[in-house]
Amino acid sequence: MMMNPTPLPPPYIQYHIRSGFLRIVGDSGDDFGAFSARPMLGKHFPGVVLMHDWWGLNANIRLLTDQLGQAGFVVVAPDLFDGQTASTPQDAQALMRQFDEARAYKRMVETMDVLRKNHSTGQKVGVVGVGLGGGFAFKAAAMRANVQAVVACSGFPQRWLGKLDDGSAPILALYGESDPLIAPEVIDALRAELNGDNRVVELPGLHHDLWPEDPTPAESVGSLMALRHIAHFFDTWLADTKRR
Repeated sequence: MMMNPTPLPPPYIQYHIRSGFLRIVGDSGDDFGAFSARPMLGKHFPGVVLMHDWWGLNANIRLLTDQLGQAGFVVVAPDLFDGQTASTPQDAQALMRQFDEARAYKRMVETMDVLRKNHSTGQKVGVVGVGLGGGFAFKAAAMRANVQAVVACSGFPQRWLGKLDDGSAPILALYGESDPLIAPEVIDALRAELNGDNRVVELPGLHHDLWPEDPTPAESVGSLMALRHIAHFFDTWLADTKRR
């Protein structure tokens, strides 16, 4: 497996945040829940949509929403499963059997629109996805959605290889260096396609889950590095809405 030479991103300032559940009514009339977090001090911060994994909008995703808010972003995580969550792979597979990809994509786009209209953000919005959500991050870039930067965490890129050219938004793809679900040759193919301002980073000490429950010390370090990479990448590409 090729090791990535990407330098370690700098630490970020941590903000006190306000977070909680909300509901979004999109232009399509779809009414869905979401979880959001934003810094309490300051007027303007970059907006970020967080797309959850097949476990649903669970405690791990809400914690990640808070952590990204503490890093200085207005973050909204739409609920793709309408309040349902899974605790086992079997439960997650059951959720996926009733999953509507087109509706989930529309919820992502409508959440992006909500963030653009928020007085605390600007016209530039980023998308970060985890697992299942990582696929939506790739899709946002490949479909030329009105997004200015995307981060795919443990996302499966196979469906989008060949479509992530220079016309798409800048992409950061994060993987654990020992991911058992995504073959090294797939990551190598993604790396070969993503050049220029794009990055593929393999994080030491991590497997498929970049934010595991009950992490080992090595996993905790890797999870922190993942957050630093995300914060630095979005700071770079959402600069017009830099916090002030």
